[in-house]
Amino acid sequence: MSNIESLRLADECDTLVLLLQEINPTLNAGKVNVKKLIEQSTAVRQSVLSINDMNSRLVSQRAKRDDNDAALQSSLISMRDMVRTEYGADSPEYERAGRTPLSKRGRASARAAKN
Repeated sequence: MSNIESLRLADECDTLVLLLQEINPTLNAGKVNVKKLIEQSTAVRQSVLSINDMNSRLVSQRAKRDDNDAALQSSLISMRDMVRTEYGADSPEYERAGRTPLSKRGRASARAAKN
């Protein structure tokens, strides 16, 4: 059930509680009475608030993760560029850093012709 549906249900409960308090506050259906309805409605509302808080924190954590990802990506590119600058774009070090050496690169047209 979504938060909206949960709040709608709690609102329906509150409306019924108001009606029952007017017409017969002692009415019960077994273990269910006005007090129990109020407790359950309050519990639902508190759960929704807790979920909203967790969602807000989750959004914040995802934003932090995305910022950290971007910083890491930038650092990774910088360090790979330094390996290329230091050792050359056709070096084994450049390949070990996760890049394709110049000697192993081919033109797209040449690759297409081989296939």
